[in-house]
Amino acid sequence: MGLSRKCLVPTCEVYVSGSHLMCLKHWKKVPQRIRKGVYERNIGWNSRASAEEFLSGEARRIAAAETSGPAAHV
Repeated sequence: MGLSRKCLVPTCEVYVSGSHLMCLKHWKKVPQRIRKGVYERNIGWNSRASAEEFLSGEARRIAAAETSGPAAHV
């Protein structure tokens, strides 16, 4: 599968495959408990939209931390 969509982090310009929600750089910044929830929702509901909705708040938090400068902690 080719690169078909942008990473869910609003400030990220990286394209990922249709089976991924985020680029690897941003996915690693998502706390493990949230990543686990994404996997459970994706497997349990088999719905990409549900996983995206679940993760969208985290994606916005990552973007805000990145744009606030080097003092931000993720």
